[in-house]
Amino acid sequence: MSDSTVNKETVALFEGSAQENGQTWWEAVWLMSALGYKDFKTFLSVINEAIGSCMRLGVPVQETFQQITGTLDGAPVNSYKLNRFGCYLVAMHADIKKEEVLKIRAYLAAFAAAVAERQFADKSRRRGEWREKLKDGEMLMSGVAFAAGVKG
Repeated sequence: MSDSTVNKETVALFEGSAQENGQTWWEAVWLMSALGYKDFKTFLSVINEAIGSCMRLGVPVQETFQQITGTLDGAPVNSYKLNRFGCYLVAMHADIKKEEVLKIRAYLAAFAAAVAERQFADKSRRRGEWREKLKDGEMLMSGVAFAAGVKG
């Protein structure tokens, strides 16, 4: 994540606000504030758009947006626990005129790119390992066939 548009404060803010209980998640009320929104009803429309995208992508909504009771200004409010992908979807639907949105978008996009790059590298490494195993197997079979007198 060497992207120059991602600053250390954004990374620290986002990652420092993560909650853990077997998986990493962020509360929607916190994300609302981090993205520069003041009104939770307005922010819920952004979440609803993100949920719609999640459904269209075929990603399990219950794993990405888990309904909870949160607290806003000391009062209980219907909220969500969002995994990292849920935060990404919300940020992608948020108002790009807000500087906070652009910063978090840049960080989450860079994070997603780094994960995809790592997965691609892992797959390439595994393909190389399989090629070597296949080559070894073919050499073994050729040796056995030659010893048995099979001519090609």
